[in-house]
Amino acid sequence: MQAVYTGLNGKKYSPGRKIGQGGEGAVFDVTEDAEMVIKLYTDPLEQNKIDKLVYMTTLANPELLRFAAWPLDVVRDNASKTCGLIMRKLEAYVPLHNLFSPIDRKKLFPDKGYNFLIHVARNLAVAFHKIHQSGIVAGDVNEANILVNNSGMIALIDCDSFQIKKGNQYFFCEVGIPRYTPPELLSRGSFAAVVRDSNTDCFSLSVLIFQLLFLGRSPFTGTPKGPQEIDEETAIKTYEFAYSLRRPDKLLWPAKNSFKIESLSRGISHLFHEAFENRSNRRPTALQWANELGLQAKNTTQCDKAKVHYYPNTLTACPWCEYKSKSNIVYFLDDSYLKDAAELADIDQFINGYKFEELKFKTLNQDYYQLGQTAAPIDGKYKRYAIFQKSGLLSLIVITGVIFYFTGSGPVLLVGLFCLITFFILSPFKGPLTEELGKRQVHFNTLHSTFETLVQHYNKPNNMPAYKQSATKLNRAIAEYKRLPEDYQSQKRRLKKIITTSNLRSTSRSSTSCTTPSCLLELKKSKPFIMPV
Repeated sequence: MQAVYTGLNGKKYSPGRKIGQGGEGAVFDVTEDAEMVIKLYTDPLEQNKIDKLVYMTTLANPELLRFAAWPLDVVRDNASKTCGLIMRKLEAYVPLHNLFSPIDRKKLFPDKGYNFLIHVARNLAVAFHKIHQSGIVAGDVNEANILVNNSGMIALIDCDSFQIKKGNQYFFCEVGIPRYTPPELLSRGSFAAVVRDSNTDCFSLSVLIFQLLFLGRSPFTGTPKGPQEIDEETAIKTYEFAYSLRRPDKLLWPAKNSFKIESLSRGISHLFHEAFENRSNRRPTALQWANELGLQAKNTTQCDKAKVHYYPNTLTACPWCEYKSKSNIVYFLDDSYLKDAAELADIDQFINGYKFEELKFKTLNQDYYQLGQTAAPIDGKYKRYAIFQKSGLLSLIVITGVIFYFTGSGPVLLVGLFCLITFFILSPFKGPLTEELGKRQVHFNTLHSTFETLVQHYNKPNNMPAYKQSATKLNRAIAEYKRLPEDYQSQKRRLKKIITTSNLRSTSRSSTSCTTPSCLLELKKSKPFIMPV
């Protein structure tokens, strides 16, 4: 029997075909409405999460729904437990990283040029501007929970993780990806109970826009100036913008064959520098990005050799043609490349050699951090404090015990106990030890929270569902391709049978009506029907 779920106002929803599976739950078609989907959570929801989802349904408006898969209704199961939500269905959308990654873009958007990347970047900025106007902060921004379609329209998903404010109450976003996290939050080590704002969102937005305009590269990765490697998180925390034109002493430089920031307008370049180098952490707003990207879109020109090649008109030659001729790097397809592509010459070789490799990761548990981990060294003075305190207490106990043993006096015992308690409370070593222990406990809690977040991302990678979905589609397409010869022969036999049957019926009718000797003679001379091959 098909399960039926009930919305806030009593509306019924029946899940149909399963569309996708994520870390929190699964998404299904809604049988009663082809334009909606239902997300059913795997684990029971806490009351705070339920309150958040219910409140989010009251915020839905046409402007917000243009850019976000926003909760439209909250559903309960037969036991009246809240277990899911209703959203609009997104068709023909792919994760944003499929667009700014050159490999994926050439497969999924072969007819799109650099002007399309600018167009999508502007739409992304407009989407953030609209949600910020509504007082909403996305928080956990990354390339996997933003979708794009062939028209360049943007859709934000996983909206139930957004930071929402209801009066004076915050529904926090307590997750995040380091690459898209601003330095002031990355240095905290934990997102627990952190109030974010549109300014922190704008760091994430700036990184995504950079990845679009720089063809997948990150603003904080590059070639180190010296022998010391600089990881991405460290670069973010220290404002090491690899493409900076303002810091001659920077430690990171753009990787070889990177698109040059000088190729973009001064306005776009200025916004990138303000977003990644301004240590006051006041960043360009989404509206500022939308305006500058709109101007950049108008100031592009088309290559006279390849119709897909668009580039900023500040350049005197097509950079994409230069990358191809000088470095054999194809950032955007063109007609000649499609004609000469070696990988398209023999698709049978690819089909026969293809094998889907299922990704499997060893699941980590919460005890994993105990392996090979050591605490920070303890200052020698705290060790001495601990020894003095323990020695003092032990001495008082021994002295009190000896006196009581020889005198048997109850008052002596009471005096001794009083001295012990007084020493324990007023000990000069207790304060520093307690303070140091408190600092270490806070540091441990911060590290442990960060560790738990990393374990959660490791055990449930954001990109895993998309990878499995893509692999499933590719397996299905390959299976269909392999069935083509069989389908052809089957269709051929079916058509031959239909034509033969039709011919026999026609012949039968002719025989029935043919009674004269001349007619019978002509029928005998007629040749049988031959199926053309």
